[in-house]
Amino acid sequence: MMNKDNTFIPSGDILRQFLANQMISANELKGILQARGAFCSSQDKKNLVPLLVKTGIAPYEFAHLKDLVKEKEDNPKVQTKQLTWNQDLGTTLASELGFGFDFENLVDDTFHNLTIENEPQFIVAGDGKNPNHVIAEVRIKRRDRTKNFGEDENYFDCSIEMRVDENNQLDLNVTTKHTSKESQNIANEIVRRASRKLKESSAIKSEEIKRILFTDFTNESRIDYLTQLIKSIDYAAYIKNTKRIHIKPDNDIPGDAPEEIKMLEQKIKELTLKGENLDSSVFLRLSTLKARIKLFNISCTYTITTSEVEGACEIDFEFPDLESMSQSELTISIVRFSTKSKISNKERSKLKMTVLKAFEAKKLDLLKEHSFKYTPSSSLETVSES
Repeated sequence: MMNKDNTFIPSGDILRQFLANQMISANELKGILQARGAFCSSQDKKNLVPLLVKTGIAPYEFAHLKDLVKEKEDNPKVQTKQLTWNQDLGTTLASELGFGFDFENLVDDTFHNLTIENEPQFIVAGDGKNPNHVIAEVRIKRRDRTKNFGEDENYFDCSIEMRVDENNQLDLNVTTKHTSKESQNIANEIVRRASRKLKESSAIKSEEIKRILFTDFTNESRIDYLTQLIKSIDYAAYIKNTKRIHIKPDNDIPGDAPEEIKMLEQKIKELTLKGENLDSSVFLRLSTLKARIKLFNISCTYTITTSEVEGACEIDFEFPDLESMSQSELTISIVRFSTKSKISNKERSKLKMTVLKAFEAKKLDLLKEHSFKYTPSSSLETVSES
């Protein structure tokens, strides 16, 4: 029996809702009309949509437009975690995780609004020559029945990449594309299962996973850490502007507050500032104020220059979980990305990941200078197995 979702063709008001989706451009609609031999001089969807609603669309046209709606550009978000690899065992990541790994029941959703669309597995990454570098990719579909047709399905991707470095550290690069909480939860569950499996076979020396949490810093050291982290990285990105910061006064600090911060402590619970070069703001510059300020987010714009491409991007450096700051983990994500010349989606994705991974490496390097919880020989935080 054919799947009813594949045989259904929208019409009338449902078709109008679908064609209004912002991922479907006026040029796409004109292209469909022109392929039928019908020409319209208008470039406005308000004029083009009624023409297609009146005449209807063919199954192959509907299939093409559905693909356009699904193919939203991925803006990756990266979180790096670390485990200690046991080199004495003589095994590899590919042999430990490539066979019989449990990807079942990753989704806990009673109403079946969330499903995994592919069959994930750990495979050797890159050129396939390093068995100690593996990756698993997961594609997730979320259905929201409260939204208009054509907007009721969203797709999210996440990948879990593991690689043993020259220092026998197992880097877990957990990448979630889009800003989907669902994909992050699934990625974290796979990481928990992988660390448990590697521990059971003695491939790692412990199940402790190094993470960077909001509570790993004092207020002052957190500000110093983030303002150092956002600075240019020569081979990846050059800072242009610090355009937004999200701060909150810390009312638990004893002693009299400086005049500059009294108004915040008395009247403002939290504050988002937008402007230019905010990393040099008085709140992030004066030590007397830094001790009383909780910094949650810095958003910066960068220029990107390589031998082949020039472009720009906006990156968020954020502790996102304001409701549970003890578990809020530093996340670096690309919000906007553009290039002066047209490049393929594959090249765009590669360039984005180059930028993100450069900041990820810097993120770990700066810990020893700023985190009071930094211990070179052990992890910063244990991820629960539950």
